[in-house]
Amino acid sequence: MLPLRWTCKSTYNLSDELKNQGYPVSPTSVRALLKNLGYSLQSNQKRFEGSQHPDRNSQFEYIATATEEFQDRGCPVISVDAKKKELVGNFANKGREWQKAKHPLEVEAYDFIDKELGKVTPYGAYDITHNLGWVNVGTDNDTAQFAVRSIQRWWEKLGERMYPDAEEIQKEIIPIPYTDEDGNTKILDRDTNIKPETTAEKINSLPRPFKENGFIHAAASSGLCDGASLSLLVCEEFVKEYGLKPRARIVANANWGVHPKEMLDGVIPGTRLALKRAGLTIDRIDRFEINEAFASVPLAWMKALEVPEEKVNVNGGAFARDHFKYSCQ
Repeated sequence: MLPLRWTCKSTYNLSDELKNQGYPVSPTSVRALLKNLGYSLQSNQKRFEGSQHPDRNSQFEYIATATEEFQDRGCPVISVDAKKKELVGNFANKGREWQKAKHPLEVEAYDFIDKELGKVTPYGAYDITHNLGWVNVGTDNDTAQFAVRSIQRWWEKLGERMYPDAEEIQKEIIPIPYTDEDGNTKILDRDTNIKPETTAEKINSLPRPFKENGFIHAAASSGLCDGASLSLLVCEEFVKEYGLKPRARIVANANWGVHPKEMLDGVIPGTRLALKRAGLTIDRIDRFEINEAFASVPLAWMKALEVPEEKVNVNGGAFARDHFKYSCQ
């Protein structure tokens, strides 16, 4: 007997194989016999998902809560997904659509790839608030760069029009008139240090000034910016007396000194001390701001304290927006 046996389970194939083994039987008889034995034509059923992660429910609850918070603030919330690659050309698709009787849409008999057209990856962005979808089609691999650019295009083509007031970062800036080099009066009303056209490829091509093949470069460091900021710190009695609505409350603070050559890691023990004084643990905090100009600092902090990236510097951090946010308090 052959170690490998295979057959396509059609009544015609089974009938032919039985005839080869000396049992003359028609496909119709094979069908009747199979039915009597409890068999029927069936397609595959998707069922096996694997084990469920113990934190799955809490993860979805967190996403739902965050979505509602963003929607309440008038901020965009989108669901994104990339589908499997599709052939480009006049190929058959599953399903039916209305056509004139006896005039079906004619397509290629075989799904052989067109070498000139190739395949594409549909990448969709679904606006949950407005119940609107947008699809971007890419011709290369389903990479992180393609995903980022797809979201950027959604914002340029649809999101910016649907969310004209979604300017949380803009609300932090007081418009200031100025005169440019040509003598024209203009208004500075946005953070020019933020560059939406930045890509991973551009960042990776930057020179490393301190060490060959190192990690520190201009894009991972504080930019050269002119600016100032102001924070009003008051006591609880002052808030009550003047009927103010505070944006935040200081629960605890801490100072920590480290070796001068390793000063950038002082935020790690400093955080542990502040948490201890506040009686809090990492898992009870939803957002962290590590105000340091070098990207290596929050990366080291996240690794040491095991904090997920999505909780840290959600508006970019100091090396995206510079230090002046906290320079005058």
